[in-house]
Amino acid sequence: MSKENLFSEAKVNITNQDKIVLEQGLQKIYNYLEEKYKENSKKLPKVLIFPDTAARLLVYVVKPLFDYFYKQHHLSPPALIFIRTPQQGAEPTPKELDLLDQRAEEIKNKLHLREGDKVLVIDDVCYQGETFRLISGSLNKTKPNLEIEGFFFVKYLDLPKNCYYGVEEFGFNFDFYLYGEDHTGVSKDSPKNMLKKISDFQPQYVASLRKALATVGQEFVSSLESKNSA
Repeated sequence: MSKENLFSEAKVNITNQDKIVLEQGLQKIYNYLEEKYKENSKKLPKVLIFPDTAARLLVYVVKPLFDYFYKQHHLSPPALIFIRTPQQGAEPTPKELDLLDQRAEEIKNKLHLREGDKVLVIDDVCYQGETFRLISGSLNKTKPNLEIEGFFFVKYLDLPKNCYYGVEEFGFNFDFYLYGEDHTGVSKDSPKNMLKKISDFQPQYVASLRKALATVGQEFVSSLESKNSA
Protein backbone atom coordinates (compact mmCIF):
# COMPACT_ATOMS: atom_id res chain seq x y z
CA MET A 1 0.00 0.00 0.00
CA SER A 2 1.43 3.39 -0.96
CA LYS A 3 1.79 6.20 1.55
CA GLU A 4 -0.75 8.22 -0.40
CA ASN A 5 -3.37 5.45 -0.32
CA LEU A 6 -2.73 4.70 3.34
CA PHE A 7 -3.35 8.23 4.47
CA SER A 8 -6.15 9.06 2.06
CA GLU A 9 -7.94 6.24 3.91
CA ALA A 10 -6.89 7.70 7.26
CA LYS A 11 -8.50 11.00 6.31
CA VAL A 12 -11.93 9.38 5.92
CA ASN A 13 -11.74 7.00 8.85
CA ILE A 14 -14.14 9.05 10.95
CA THR A 15 -17.32 7.34 9.87
CA ASN A 16 -20.91 8.31 10.59
CA GLN A 17 -20.94 5.72 13.36
CA ASP A 18 -17.83 7.23 14.92
CA LYS A 19 -19.38 10.67 14.71
CA ILE A 20 -22.51 9.44 16.49
CA VAL A 21 -20.43 7.93 19.28
CA LEU A 22 -18.35 11.09 19.65
CA GLU A 23 -21.35 13.44 19.58
CA GLN A 24 -23.31 11.40 22.10
CA GLY A 25 -20.25 11.28 24.31
CA LEU A 26 -19.84 15.05 24.08
CA GLN A 27 -23.49 15.51 25.04
CA LYS A 28 -23.01 13.32 28.11
CA ILE A 29 -19.89 15.27 29.06
CA TYR A 30 -21.80 18.53 28.69
CA ASN A 31 -24.58 17.18 30.93
CA TYR A 32 -21.94 16.09 33.44
CA LEU A 33 -20.37 19.57 33.49
CA GLU A 34 -23.76 21.25 33.90
CA GLU A 35 -24.64 18.99 36.81
CA LYS A 36 -21.30 19.58 38.54
CA TYR A 37 -21.50 23.33 38.05
CA LYS A 38 -25.01 23.51 39.50
CA GLU A 39 -23.82 21.64 42.60
CA ASN A 40 -20.71 23.78 43.05
CA SER A 41 -18.25 25.16 40.51
CA LYS A 42 -15.46 23.66 42.61
CA LYS A 43 -16.75 20.23 41.61
CA LEU A 44 -15.67 20.82 38.01
CA PRO A 45 -12.51 18.96 37.00
CA LYS A 46 -9.27 20.84 37.36
CA VAL A 47 -7.37 18.26 35.32
CA LEU A 48 -8.27 16.06 32.34
CA ILE A 49 -6.19 12.91 31.97
CA PHE A 50 -5.98 10.95 28.72
CA PRO A 51 -4.46 7.46 28.98
CA ASP A 52 -1.92 6.58 26.31
CA THR A 53 -2.17 5.62 23.65
CA ALA A 54 -5.71 5.01 22.50
CA ALA A 55 -7.36 7.98 24.20
CA ARG A 56 -4.71 10.56 23.30
CA LEU A 57 -6.46 11.72 20.13
CA LEU A 58 -9.67 12.36 22.06
CA VAL A 59 -8.15 15.60 23.32
CA TYR A 60 -8.93 17.16 19.92
CA VAL A 61 -12.58 16.15 20.25
CA VAL A 62 -13.25 17.27 23.82
CA LYS A 63 -11.07 20.38 24.14
CA PRO A 64 -13.51 22.71 22.28
CA LEU A 65 -16.30 21.73 24.68
CA PHE A 66 -14.26 22.24 27.86
CA ASP A 67 -12.89 25.56 26.56
CA TYR A 68 -16.42 26.72 25.73
CA PHE A 69 -18.01 25.63 29.01
CA TYR A 70 -15.32 27.06 31.28
CA LYS A 71 -15.20 30.33 29.36
CA GLN A 72 -18.98 30.65 29.65
CA HIS A 73 -18.60 30.47 33.42
CA HIS A 74 -15.48 32.67 33.58
CA LEU A 75 -13.25 29.82 34.74
CA SER A 76 -9.78 28.72 33.71
CA PRO A 77 -9.94 25.57 31.55
CA PRO A 78 -8.66 22.31 33.02
CA ALA A 79 -5.09 21.16 32.44
CA LEU A 80 -4.65 18.48 29.76
CA ILE A 81 -2.42 15.61 30.81
CA PHE A 82 -1.33 12.37 29.13
CA ILE A 83 -0.37 9.25 31.09
CA ARG A 84 1.21 6.16 29.59
CA THR A 85 -0.34 3.08 31.20
CA PRO A 86 0.53 -0.64 31.08
CA GLN A 87 -0.94 -2.54 28.15
CA GLN A 88 -4.43 -3.88 28.80
CA GLY A 89 -4.84 -7.62 29.11
CA ALA A 90 -1.42 -8.19 30.62
CA GLU A 91 -0.37 -8.14 34.26
CA PRO A 92 1.53 -4.87 34.87
CA THR A 93 5.18 -5.37 35.73
CA PRO A 94 6.69 -3.76 38.84
CA LYS A 95 8.67 -1.44 36.56
CA GLU A 96 5.52 -0.33 34.72
CA LEU A 97 3.72 0.36 38.00
CA ASP A 98 6.71 2.26 39.34
CA LEU A 99 6.83 4.45 36.22
CA LEU A 100 3.09 5.11 36.54
CA ASP A 101 3.53 6.12 40.18
CA GLN A 102 6.40 8.44 39.24
CA ARG A 103 4.31 10.07 36.51
CA ALA A 104 1.38 10.53 38.91
CA GLU A 105 3.62 12.19 41.48
CA GLU A 106 5.13 14.42 38.78
CA ILE A 107 1.65 15.56 37.70
CA LYS A 108 0.54 16.36 41.25
CA ASN A 109 3.68 18.39 41.90
CA LYS A 110 3.72 20.18 38.55
CA LEU A 111 0.08 21.27 38.81
CA HIS A 112 0.27 22.01 42.54
CA LEU A 113 -2.79 19.86 43.18
CA ARG A 114 -4.42 20.06 46.57
CA GLU A 115 -6.54 17.79 48.71
CA GLY A 116 -9.91 17.18 47.03
CA ASP A 117 -9.03 18.65 43.64
CA LYS A 118 -11.15 17.12 40.88
CA VAL A 119 -9.65 14.98 38.10
CA LEU A 120 -11.51 13.51 35.12
CA VAL A 121 -9.95 10.59 33.25
CA ILE A 122 -11.23 10.45 29.65
CA ASP A 123 -10.89 7.19 27.72
CA ASP A 124 -12.29 5.75 24.52
CA VAL A 125 -13.76 2.44 25.73
CA CYS A 126 -14.35 0.67 29.04
CA TYR A 127 -14.11 -3.10 29.20
CA GLN A 128 -13.47 -3.64 32.90
CA GLY A 129 -12.02 -0.28 33.92
CA GLU A 130 -8.53 -1.51 34.74
CA THR A 131 -6.79 1.49 33.18
CA PHE A 132 -8.93 3.87 35.25
CA ARG A 133 -8.21 1.93 38.44
CA LEU A 134 -4.47 1.94 37.76
CA ILE A 135 -4.42 5.71 37.21
CA SER A 136 -6.60 6.40 40.24
CA GLY A 137 -4.49 4.14 42.42
CA SER A 138 -1.25 5.84 41.39
CA LEU A 139 -2.63 9.37 41.78
CA ASN A 140 -3.93 8.66 45.27
CA LYS A 141 -1.04 6.51 46.45
CA THR A 142 0.33 9.54 48.26
CA LYS A 143 -1.29 12.70 49.56
CA PRO A 144 -2.93 14.96 48.62
CA ASN A 145 -5.89 12.71 47.86
CA LEU A 146 -7.75 13.75 44.74
CA GLU A 147 -11.38 13.21 43.72
CA ILE A 148 -11.05 11.16 40.54
CA GLU A 149 -13.86 10.34 38.12
CA GLY A 150 -13.83 8.75 34.70
CA PHE A 151 -15.63 9.16 31.40
CA PHE A 152 -15.69 6.53 28.65
CA PHE A 153 -17.15 7.17 25.22
CA VAL A 154 -18.19 3.50 24.96
CA LYS A 155 -18.98 1.02 27.75
CA TYR A 156 -18.81 -2.70 27.08
CA LEU A 157 -18.54 -4.47 30.42
CA ASP A 158 -18.08 -3.29 34.00
CA LEU A 159 -18.10 0.41 34.73
CA PRO A 160 -15.91 1.37 37.70
CA LYS A 161 -17.29 3.39 40.57
CA ASN A 162 -17.40 7.16 39.96
CA CYS A 163 -17.41 6.72 36.19
CA TYR A 164 -19.74 7.75 33.37
CA TYR A 165 -20.14 6.72 29.76
CA GLY A 166 -21.52 7.93 26.45
CA VAL A 167 -23.00 4.89 24.72
CA GLU A 168 -23.18 1.19 25.50
CA GLU A 169 -21.82 -1.61 23.31
CA PHE A 170 -21.67 0.56 20.21
CA GLY A 171 -18.05 0.79 19.26
CA PHE A 172 -15.77 2.89 17.13
CA ASN A 173 -14.84 2.04 13.58
CA PHE A 174 -12.04 4.55 13.97
CA ASP A 175 -8.84 2.82 15.12
CA PHE A 176 -7.69 4.98 18.00
CA TYR A 177 -4.77 2.69 18.74
CA LEU A 178 -3.63 2.78 15.16
CA TYR A 179 -3.44 6.55 14.98
CA GLY A 180 -3.13 7.41 18.66
CA GLU A 181 0.41 6.66 19.80
CA ASP A 182 2.46 9.78 20.48
CA HIS A 183 -0.37 11.72 18.81
CA THR A 184 0.66 10.17 15.51
CA GLY A 185 1.92 6.61 15.76
CA VAL A 186 0.69 3.07 15.34
CA SER A 187 0.30 0.08 17.60
CA LYS A 188 2.70 -2.82 17.56
CA ASP A 189 -0.14 -5.12 16.50
CA SER A 190 -0.69 -3.26 13.24
CA PRO A 191 0.06 -4.90 9.89
CA LYS A 192 3.73 -4.89 8.96
CA ASN A 193 3.36 -2.20 6.31
CA MET A 194 1.76 0.12 8.90
CA LEU A 195 4.62 -0.04 11.40
CA LYS A 196 5.78 3.52 10.87
CA LYS A 197 4.82 6.69 12.59
CA ILE A 198 2.57 9.03 10.68
CA SER A 199 5.11 11.73 11.48
CA ASP A 200 7.50 9.89 9.15
CA PHE A 201 5.15 10.80 6.31
CA GLN A 202 3.87 14.09 5.03
CA PRO A 203 2.71 16.42 7.83
CA GLN A 204 -0.58 17.26 6.11
CA TYR A 205 -1.90 13.76 6.85
CA VAL A 206 -1.33 14.21 10.55
CA ALA A 207 -2.88 17.66 10.46
CA SER A 208 -5.86 16.35 8.49
CA LEU A 209 -6.56 13.64 11.05
CA ARG A 210 -6.37 16.02 14.00
CA LYS A 211 -8.51 18.57 12.19
CA ALA A 212 -11.19 15.99 11.44
CA LEU A 213 -11.46 15.07 15.11
CA ALA A 214 -11.38 18.70 16.24
CA THR A 215 -14.14 19.52 13.75
CA VAL A 216 -16.49 17.09 15.51
CA GLY A 217 -15.88 18.94 18.79
CA GLN A 218 -16.16 22.39 17.22
CA GLU A 219 -19.42 21.54 15.45
CA PHE A 220 -20.87 20.26 18.71
CA VAL A 221 -19.97 23.53 20.44
CA SER A 222 -21.50 25.51 17.57
CA SER A 223 -24.76 23.60 18.05
CA LEU A 224 -24.68 24.44 21.77
CA GLU A 225 -24.12 28.12 21.02
CA SER A 226 -27.09 28.12 18.64
CA LYS A 227 -29.33 26.50 21.25
CA ASN A 228 -28.21 28.80 24.02
CA SER A 229 -28.75 31.92 21.91
CA ALA A 230 -32.19 30.86 20.68
